[in-house]
Amino acid sequence: MKRNNSFFGLSSLENLCGVSSSIIIRIPKMILPALVFVVFAACGPVPSESSVDSVEIPQTPVENQQRMGFCWAYAAVGLVESDYKVRTGQELQLSEEALGFHRMVEGIYYLTQNLSGQDLVEYLNEDTFQGWVLSSDEVPDTFDLLKRYGVVPESVWTIKFEDPVQVEKMLRSIRRGISSLLLDVASPKSITREQIVEKGLLAPGAWPSAPPTTFQVDGVSFTPKTYLKEIGFEPGRFASVTTDRPEDLEKVIQATKRSLVRGVSVVLGFPVNFDRLEQDTFTGEGVDKNDPDNFFRDGGHAVLIDDFVNRGGQAGALPLDQVIREFLRPSTELDYFVFKNSWGMDAKKNEAGVVIEGSETGYYNIDREYLEGSANLSKLPEFVGMLEVVVPIDIARDPFGTESVNPVVALP
Repeated sequence: MKRNNSFFGLSSLENLCGVSSSIIIRIPKMILPALVFVVFAACGPVPSESSVDSVEIPQTPVENQQRMGFCWAYAAVGLVESDYKVRTGQELQLSEEALGFHRMVEGIYYLTQNLSGQDLVEYLNEDTFQGWVLSSDEVPDTFDLLKRYGVVPESVWTIKFEDPVQVEKMLRSIRRGISSLLLDVASPKSITREQIVEKGLLAPGAWPSAPPTTFQVDGVSFTPKTYLKEIGFEPGRFASVTTDRPEDLEKVIQATKRSLVRGVSVVLGFPVNFDRLEQDTFTGEGVDKNDPDNFFRDGGHAVLIDDFVNRGGQAGALPLDQVIREFLRPSTELDYFVFKNSWGMDAKKNEAGVVIEGSETGYYNIDREYLEGSANLSKLPEFVGMLEVVVPIDIARDPFGTESVNPVVALP
């Protein structure tokens, strides 16, 4: 299979570190209160009631993706939920599995349009089929899926697959359903998405139901797309920044810092080697950063970043002047990013069933050394774009802030 440059397919498009303190001083006074909020949003998972200079990027509770490879959905939906909470102060719980369901449909549809009947039958029986239908990068990317299918509240519909036996049963049922469907059509290319849902994903033993096409919230009727509009999330506001070469790491770091300082969490897709996870930190310290196996041995993962820490710094809420100083330090001084994971709290195993000593809070770190090793993978053509962040589109277009005099353009 061909693979695109964006391994996780997290976004649909392509810091202020470069802005001097004199530019910050020239911000009009009428928007200074917004800057105070936005600057502190980057550095405060825990707010302080005694200080107006300390706020957090609001997040919804840590969840557990169980044994499904839907980390990308948990990261993207986490961004939607956080964006809503930042803007309204209210909490929203959305179904990650609804997005995963639609991506599975798109993944199988891609196969029917690109493989002959016999090749498709053989592929359905390969071990790689599971990874394909759960997290294929050949299908419309995650933010395109949000635009196409919208979102569903978790209170309306969700289905959790809590153990590997359930997942295997579901995949076997889908295989059987699609194989049977192939016998009834002249060509795989004639298969529709609706047939894939009916005969594949809803086959006996697979998904017990599909996400609803209409539902009610507080007595008001919505479709998933109109509900996405109702909660005010615009997927087109976001774009990805990737490492197409090792030097692009600085662009990724600066884009992430700019977004966090604006009060917007950042979706991160990165390669993983679970041996490099030490309690709550993915670390590249002490390993060969040019050896792909040190970083990509176990595939990829997606998470939601909500804080950055420079060398000698600390996580959490900080005074305004300190946040500005930390933000303006060069990207080479980054120590680690803090991210919200989707393995639950105090996890003993991850979604692959690998035994880990998980974080008690469900939040983890990824240090600069690990990011460097991940970026170095782009030296090999098959690994280009494997380190990826999703940020506001103006930041993606100008990661270093060189085109903007005002460091708080397009506040959320």
